[in-house]
Parts: sequence; C-alpha cells; structure tokens
Amino acid sequence: MHLDYPMTKSGLFILKKEDFDDISKEILTEYEPNALKSPQPLDVEHLIEECLFLDMKSERLSDDGKVLGLIAFADTVYTGIGSNDEPFSIEVQEGTVLLDKSLDDLKHPGRKRFTQAHEASHWICHRSHHSYDKRRYEFCKREECPAIACRSEGLEHPGRNAYGKWTDEEWEEWQANNLAAALLMPKEMFLLAFYDTLRKYGIKTDYLCWDNSVLVMNIVDEIKYIFNVSRRAVELRMIRLGVLLEGRS
Repeated sequence: MHLDYPMTKSGLFILKKEDFDDISKEILTEYEPNALKSPQPLDVEHLIEECLFLDMKSERLSDDGKVLGLIAFADTVYTGIGSNDEPFSIEVQEGTVLLDKSLDDLKHPGRKRFTQAHEASHWICHRSHHSYDKRRYEFCKREECPAIACRSEGLEHPGRNAYGKWTDEEWEEWQANNLAAALLMPKEMFLLAFYDTLRKYGIKTDYLCWDNSVLVMNIVDEIKYIFNVSRRAVELRMIRLGVLLEGRS
C-alpha cells in the first residue's frame, strides 16, 4: 500500500497519533477484513506472509536476549548467536523478519505477536525512508547492515518524551509501536470489546481510572484474551484511546 503523508527531509513520514488508526483500517480493510467485523485476534502471520509477502525466520539474535526482532530492507548479513554461544553470520534477504528464538516460548504469545506486528509496521511505514537516501542504521551491530533491530525495552512502550528532539530511529520505533497496536487492536473493535466488558461488570461510565486497580486488571485480562495480546499492550491502547486515566487518586 502507498502512504500519502508529508515527510521530513530525511524521508521519514510525519505521522500523528490518530493517523495510525487510519492506516490500520486501510490495511485491514484490504487484507484482513474479518478483523474489522468483530473483536478477535488478528492473524498477524497471514498478514505478514500472505499479504505483505515478507518471510519470517527464528534465530538467536543477541547474547543478552534484548534484540527481539529485525526487519531487513535489503539483502544483508546479521551477526547472531549460534548454538555454541558463539557469533555466527546469518544471511538475510530483503523483506525478511527475523524473530528471536525466545519468542517461541508459548507462555507469552502476546509478546511474539506484538513483535511481529511491530516489524511489519516498520516495513509499511519505513521502507521508503530506508531506500530514500541509502542510509545505514545505528540499530544494527554492523555499520553496513541495512536493517532495523528492535530491542525489548522499546516494544509495547510509548516514547520517552513527546516534546523532546528525537532521532529518526526513535521516531521509527514510536511509529512502529503505534501502528502495531492499531493493527492488533483496531480502534472500533477495541472500543466495542472494552465497552462490552464494562457493561459485563456493571460499569456505566465509558472509561476507567486506576482508583480500582483490581477492576482495571480484570478488564485488561479479559480484553487481552480477546485480541491475544499482552496486558501491557492493552493498558497502553486504553490510555492511547482515552478510556483509561493514568492518574490514581
């Protein structure tokens, strides 16, 4: 799909928070329309492999387990960790998503799904940016590596300071996080699930606040199972859509 948004001088799309819901709706309408019919888990692997035509592979990406995913914008070689704990070279073709083997743990499917959606979002939002000026990227262990490797501390979390001066790489991570959340939890379907769950608990307001943290977590847990995402992803989506007030009284 083609994104029609203004760009920075470096070729990075200038996107507002509300733009991600529009982009998500356009993508899902074209490729995964069922995700917009009722609250349900997105078939993110189908979206990646059959709609975006990306390959997915699983490797051990770092010795400390902090690199969870990588998207390659051109053929490259990435230095991963082998079974003997020694570095080894992984040949990665353009349009390949590499996921860290730690994500194969079935105890945390939400984290894997968010990482998959995050890497797909890089492809959607940043492919043109990476081909725009042939830049090399600091997230890679090797200077010549034309890819983005995403670290665990950045996934599912908002940017550090909405008013600070960010690097292009920080904007890319913020954009990928926001689009990933919008893909996995489309706005209209998420709010439908949220309001239905509120009514189930006898709540008549259209929002929650942290005054009753037990109630909040019960509702978060119900919604996370509907969309097969993590608790933290649901919390951030609720905050983003203005239905969970961050302050506690």
